[in-house]
Amino acid sequence: MLSRLLTQFRLGPAAIMPALVVISTLAIPSASAVPDLKIETVQRFSGNGTVRVAPKIEEDTVYVQGNRRRSESRREQRGPLWEHGPIVTFYEPHTALIRRCDDDKTLELNLDDRTYQSLSLGARLTDEQIKALTAQMPKSETPTRLSVLHEITTTDTGERKQAFGYTARHVMTVFKNIPQEGANAQPGENVTDGWYIDLDTRISCDPRHPEPPEGSTYGVFSLVVGSSTTGQTNASKSEMVETKYIGKPETGFAISARTTSRMTIALPSGAREQNTVLREVQVTGLSAVSLDPALFEVPTNFRNVAQVRLMPTVSFWARWLAWAHYYWERSTRGDRRRA
Repeated sequence: MLSRLLTQFRLGPAAIMPALVVISTLAIPSASAVPDLKIETVQRFSGNGTVRVAPKIEEDTVYVQGNRRRSESRREQRGPLWEHGPIVTFYEPHTALIRRCDDDKTLELNLDDRTYQSLSLGARLTDEQIKALTAQMPKSETPTRLSVLHEITTTDTGERKQAFGYTARHVMTVFKNIPQEGANAQPGENVTDGWYIDLDTRISCDPRHPEPPEGSTYGVFSLVVGSSTTGQTNASKSEMVETKYIGKPETGFAISARTTSRMTIALPSGAREQNTVLREVQVTGLSAVSLDPALFEVPTNFRNVAQVRLMPTVSFWARWLAWAHYYWERSTRGDRRRA
């Protein structure tokens, strides 16, 4: 049983993950003082091909006040009730995540069950601790040939429009995953068509990431897997990745973005198939409002639990149908065994 999955990076910032640059809707410029904010967003996911992506809708509301943030989420997804069964809607609980930098607390709430739990994000490692941890990891041979090229092309179309009192710019970003000869990877492409504004929604305890540079960077990484039973760790073959930035990467706040991801999948027959995944993000409300500080506290009628419920549920009739199918399957299996 795998107990931990670690990615070992060498050459430091050179191993920036470019996919985050392409599809992130919250890549924010340098922090500055902002008034209380309320941001409402709708996200939609869909796809086709061998890798199935069930249609999914997510409604998010983010509240920011000083060094505190509350993120509420509602999600629903359509899928089969059982394999090859009827298609129904699965509803995830209405949840909220509260992050408070002033007292370094993170709280997760299930607003349907009126329960909450405290989360531990873990202490930040010092440079010495990072070096000590790296020294314990198994070593793998440093590659001498390029394995994968990540090419990120950012184009400002020059189009502008007014939205929520800000000037929004229209930017196209194309991320290409280009395996080199002998690499164990498949080609893929993400195309993001987005509108961005200059708005900083970070709070002081959010991680600070360097802005991606123009030009090229290089990184070497390997996957390190550990076992809880043996205590042994193994490192996969190291890969050398070049990330090539063409144009200035977009670091603004996306008020709308449509990302189309295309990837090539190798089928068991040896044939290849292209899969497409679509992610659409739309900010439906953005306002500077005076927020009630109670939003960032746990209500007095909420219970403290070890783990809040996050599993999705279905409607009553769908639950009844699922139980009926379960007992029908049990009875028919019993009849087949007796026969």
